[in-house]
Amino acid sequence: MKKILIVLALLAAVGAVVFFAGQNKSNITEEDSAGVAGDPIDAVLEYYKVYLAAEQNGASSPEQEGLFDHPIISNAVRAYIEEHKDDGIDPVLCQSVTPQKIRSKTLFQQDGQAQVQVLGRLDEGDKSSEQAVVTLEVANETWRITKIECLQGESAPEREFTFDQEGYLLKSVPEPLDSNYWHLVFEQQGTKGHTVPLFTNVAECTGFDGSTGPCDMNTVDEATRAHIKGQMTEAGVDVQFIELIKE
Repeated sequence: MKKILIVLALLAAVGAVVFFAGQNKSNITEEDSAGVAGDPIDAVLEYYKVYLAAEQNGASSPEQEGLFDHPIISNAVRAYIEEHKDDGIDPVLCQSVTPQKIRSKTLFQQDGQAQVQVLGRLDEGDKSSEQAVVTLEVANETWRITKIECLQGESAPEREFTFDQEGYLLKSVPEPLDSNYWHLVFEQQGTKGHTVPLFTNVAECTGFDGSTGPCDMNTVDEATRAHIKGQMTEAGVDVQFIELIKE
């Protein structure tokens, strides 16, 4: 009980509950003043559809249509396109043969960042093995494409954990936090009292004795110190690994 009170005191230390959602340094420069508002996957798909139409138009090109200077394109991506536009693979579509159609899906979206996978369909509906992985960042409430990676294979690329923090597990949390979920209370950039909800359905736990297996959160005591690894979402962390730390 004493440890729970100490952890609750950490929450009160900043005077309010702070929900951490992946505050990463932006790659958007001061010159990148524009952008596109709205949902990132909609913004990417709209741009890519216009780009594809320009590629399919024999009388024009994306460059002639001004698509390399589109507000969604950052300076870094503009330089990347210029460097690779004659490589034989379109640097935006990441296709060696112009597809008939494209489709997209969100790989992840967290506070200020998103990644979208763009795939092509060739003649007669055949799927292309080539794909573009598009990274976006938000600044001034608008999205900019800050990176395009050309990859082979339709499966999503493996990513590092977007959340990797050590702190205290707590379920008896004060409002406005939802006590139906476990939370991690941790320190971020020298500030105590950050919290994030944890979704542990598929998590794997490493116990105090070093044994590993599926997590049974019913056996975990509140205010246990833990190391959490997972993927950050808008709602919280989709936890993949929990390491319980004995103090």
